[in-house]
Amino acid sequence: MRVGLLLEGGNYEYFDQTNPDGRIIYASWADYDIGRKLQTSRRDGTVQTSFNQYQFGFYVQDEIKVNNRLTLGVGLRNEMQSHINDKLNLMPRLGFSLNPGGDRTSIRGGYGIYYDWYEASLYDQTLRLNGVAQRDIQIDHEYLLDENNNPILDSSGMAIETTPPFVDAADIPTNKTVQSANLKMPYVHQASIGVQQQLLANLSVQVTYQRQEGRNQLRGIDVNTPVYNAETGLAARPDPSFGIITEIQSTGRSVSDRLTTQTRFQLPQQRGMVQFSYQIGKSRSDFQGATSLPSSSLNPELDWGPAGQDIRHQAQLGGMVRLPYDFRLQSNLQYRSAPAYNWTTGLDNNFDGVINDRPEGVSRNSLRGESTWNITQATLSKSFGFGGPRAGTSNNQGQGGNNNLPRNNQGNFQGGGNFQGGGGFPGGNRGGGNNFGNAGNQRFQVQFSMRAQNPLNRVIKQGYTGNMRSPYFMTATGVQNARRVEFETSFRF
Repeated sequence: MRVGLLLEGGNYEYFDQTNPDGRIIYASWADYDIGRKLQTSRRDGTVQTSFNQYQFGFYVQDEIKVNNRLTLGVGLRNEMQSHINDKLNLMPRLGFSLNPGGDRTSIRGGYGIYYDWYEASLYDQTLRLNGVAQRDIQIDHEYLLDENNNPILDSSGMAIETTPPFVDAADIPTNKTVQSANLKMPYVHQASIGVQQQLLANLSVQVTYQRQEGRNQLRGIDVNTPVYNAETGLAARPDPSFGIITEIQSTGRSVSDRLTTQTRFQLPQQRGMVQFSYQIGKSRSDFQGATSLPSSSLNPELDWGPAGQDIRHQAQLGGMVRLPYDFRLQSNLQYRSAPAYNWTTGLDNNFDGVINDRPEGVSRNSLRGESTWNITQATLSKSFGFGGPRAGTSNNQGQGGNNNLPRNNQGNFQGGGNFQGGGGFPGGNRGGGNNFGNAGNQRFQVQFSMRAQNPLNRVIKQGYTGNMRSPYFMTATGVQNARRVEFETSFRF
């Protein structure tokens, strides 16, 4: 049985001077030409915050070998934070490994709950943006309109504004950010099961299914959203002394399903390895961030839809091959289907002060970009060894197991693994000298390598615009990095 403790603490200081000169938003180029502003915002005040934050956790785990074919793993973890009132956050873990057909077949599965921290930067915003230390001033502009709702222009061709004048900035209601009184740590239920089959001595296939359900996810809700008054026929904020009051709540949820197949082929005579992976998945949520407001704070469930980077199909082909004269080539070819992004009107249709409204009947992140394929990385390397064999050399150095229960749910296809962030295949390296030839067994090793990122220099579009009033609507406004070639020399002893 193993036990462990975690204690983290620190003093955090933040200095912020964002948007002191103001920001003006226009709904379109045509509105800009006639001076018709949609919204003006400015942050008044400069403040430096300082506070302490502590995090504590402990775990206990055990591994039970039932027989030569079945092994069970059980564990329990609890975590707590200084700015979260709820101190009981138990995380049970259960896993098993079954080999019904000897060494050729293995079945692995598990279930666990994984909590996440409440970041210090979020707590800092509740201290600064309290409407006193810093004031977020926002003005929604109004203009004189004709019977067709078109702006009436003056003699100089500029729109005539009817926004009520403010004598002083202190007269303008300020926005602020607060923390919910019953804020809880966000957590994820994760369950997975996988089967690995050794088809031939050098060929294996693995199929894994994983489901994650996020609960208590952090999201922002405007608790001062304008409410319609049937008597007056107008919408007004419950507290007129403030504008938007963004409350950080733990009320968001998310669900994701992934089915992954992976085939690994070992080339004869240890000349390399080829691996192919394919994943089909679906990810949905009703939030975008801890301080991002929904399209309607009165009905935030309307934002349930594909997550911001929901990608249904992903595939990757790569491996390492030993070439003549002991050169080694490592490369990855990646395919990704179209990512999701949001479709917005570019206006504040519901007059809640947030310009993120969607057309009627359109769900969040309903648009899709373009599918992409690319060779993400290619490395050619050559190693030389001299000085005689190293004492106690082993090809498995530096690969000892980690007996600690993982805190986060970071599997092979999560957070920087195979399909996220352009990572490489598990088990690969960036040109180490221990995989091929005898150079890795020598006392001294010199390696020369040439590594190319995006070697084909393909244009991979990103940053699609979903604002229907923009001339770039449904158009990508950015690209990923262009070709980059690096030369590297290393000496190991």
